[in-house]
Amino acid sequence: MSNDDLGKIRIELINKFQETNDVSQIYVNNIPIWPIVLFEIRLYILKGISKKDRNLFMFALQEFFYLATLLYNLIRDRKKNTKRNLNPDFIFLTQSTRRVLLNGTYYDRICDPFIDALKEKGYKSKVLEWSYDHKFKIPRYNNSSLIQFQIEFELIKNLFKKEKLEYKLEMLNTIEFNCILKHCGTEYTEFIRSLKTTTKRIFIIAQYFNKKVKSEKVQAAFFYPYYGTVSFAFNLACKWNMIQTVEIQHGYYGERAQMQNGIRNQSTKYDLLPDFIWCWEERDKNSIKNWGNKPDILPIPYVGGNLWNNIWKYPSENRNEFSASIDKQIKSMRKEYKLIFLLTLSPIYDLPDWLTIAMKKSKDILWLVRFHHNTEQKLLRRFKKEFSELSNTHYTIANESPLPVLLRLSDLHVTVISSCVSEAREFGTKSIVLSKKGASIFKEIIEESWAFPIFTLEEFESTVGSKMFYQNMSKQFPKPSNIQSNAEIVSDFLHLLHPGN
Repeated sequence: MSNDDLGKIRIELINKFQETNDVSQIYVNNIPIWPIVLFEIRLYILKGISKKDRNLFMFALQEFFYLATLLYNLIRDRKKNTKRNLNPDFIFLTQSTRRVLLNGTYYDRICDPFIDALKEKGYKSKVLEWSYDHKFKIPRYNNSSLIQFQIEFELIKNLFKKEKLEYKLEMLNTIEFNCILKHCGTEYTEFIRSLKTTTKRIFIIAQYFNKKVKSEKVQAAFFYPYYGTVSFAFNLACKWNMIQTVEIQHGYYGERAQMQNGIRNQSTKYDLLPDFIWCWEERDKNSIKNWGNKPDILPIPYVGGNLWNNIWKYPSENRNEFSASIDKQIKSMRKEYKLIFLLTLSPIYDLPDWLTIAMKKSKDILWLVRFHHNTEQKLLRRFKKEFSELSNTHYTIANESPLPVLLRLSDLHVTVISSCVSEAREFGTKSIVLSKKGASIFKEIIEESWAFPIFTLEEFESTVGSKMFYQNMSKQFPKPSNIQSNAEIVSDFLHLLHPGN
């Protein structure tokens, strides 16, 4: 059975489980933890896909190296550490992986557009920055506090404490839930042991964030994604301090996205979920509404668009100082090639066997190969080896340039499963989807003729070689008559946060 079929079965089993059981009765310390249960299931799925064995000595050595690097970066980029006595209006939790290099500084493509928009309206923001891979990108564009060291210190300090958590997990020891676990490659005893470890870590980190945010008189807290050990902890700490939380959408909400589709039939308001979810478009808002039929206990979805993309779609309205030099560099490459295709890769190896053959044959096409930001070095080497004999591939520009620029200037986007399919549409660029799973996730976009599923070399050659395809590939980038700047969009949202103001 393929991973695609397994994923579909898991979602069906999870939703059926929620239809017949009140999952809000699964809790720790009287906090319903169904979102954590879903996250733990996700971890087992990812573990099964990667099949990663870890050498403990090398792991410890690597952790020491990362810690030393972190301390070095704190000193080296100290001018960009958060100022003391800032008295912020808003607080952000972000990850270093989402930073991109622009004009010599690393810009946070998820949070910095919000921070800049708020700054334009006279608000101050405090940023807490962590990194699950311990890699911090400096120099930073906006100030932040690098908190990974403090998080790990709290975990080590509290790891052996005898503090007891009160669990109510009986519902997970049922035939139905064990069937879910079977399709995740684990069993009840192992899963519960791991779930308790994750929950303990979340509560320890939540206590750390509680100390961080309780003295801050902020209007709201922004973070992403809503799930994950650090994210759950941050959200909990904010709830304890009556701070409204906003998740910023960071990827495509497909039908197979478990953390968006695993929550159904809510009978209670989860403290582990944000109060608001900033969505890219209406279909994402509708996806959130499907979480239940009681709007008063659901996160409130708000369609504000992708602010990072807005910076490149409407540079003059958003004071974009980065665009011109990058545009010039990519456009100069067109002289050598008929077309430019952007290939976006996954953090796992999922390329079809025939793709490199197709790339080799298309000598008049320049392939910009963009690696996923979570790609490990071992996989990175494998990808590069796969493309090593191709003279028409380029990595540097594809990975150092902002994705919106690449999407805007490429003639076509190609991927197995990347959510860039949705973002490409924003820039009038169509996509080829190379997997059945991808075709399932982007079903709506394919039906709108913004993407085309291609699964064989023959299909690729006949499609890319047809005149009709190139006619349909022409850019369609409608510019609205009334363009709002990011500052205006965020300002409108603040009225929803605080209706009386």
